[in-house]
Parts: sequence; C-alpha cells; structure tokens
Amino acid sequence: MPSSLFDLSGKIAIVTGASRGIGAAAAIALAEAGADIVACSRTPEALKQVVVEVQKLGRNYGPVTSHVNQVAMVSLTFTNTTLRVQQRT
Repeated sequence: MPSSLFDLSGKIAIVTGASRGIGAAAAIALAEAGADIVACSRTPEALKQVVVEVQKLGRNYGPVTSHVNQVAMVSLTFTNTTLRVQQRT
C-alpha cells in the first residue's frame, strides 16, 4: 500500500533505462508508490525481471522498446502512453 506522503495511485510513470540499475530501481519504487509503469529500454528482453517485480506489486506494466537519443521514438512512446490513458478512462 502506498504511503500517504507519496501516493501515485492512478498515475502512470514513464521510466527510461528501466531494464537495470537506477532505472529498474525507479520503476519498482514508483510501482510501490502506486503508479502503473511504462518501462522503456533499448532491449525489451532485459525488462523481464522488472516486469515480474512490478506485477508482484499489483501494478500494470507496459514494456516499450525505445531509445531516448531518438526523438521520434520518444515521441511515439508518449503518444502511445497517452492513448493507453485515454482508453482507461
């Protein structure tokens, strides 16, 4: 259950570099705070462990192949996330 001081329930967090290190830790921490996660990585296979951890927390998880150095990919990630949010409401 999220802390009342840092409750992200009903929010979606887009996390780049989510397959390992700080990005993976951030994705898990945001999920612990109640956020659903859109995890970005250049290698989607590397996101599998983070998927397991986020789903254990009962949060929705959307892996996305994206490279932050490519503007078109970043734009597409935000567009697709926006469409997912609109479909949820």
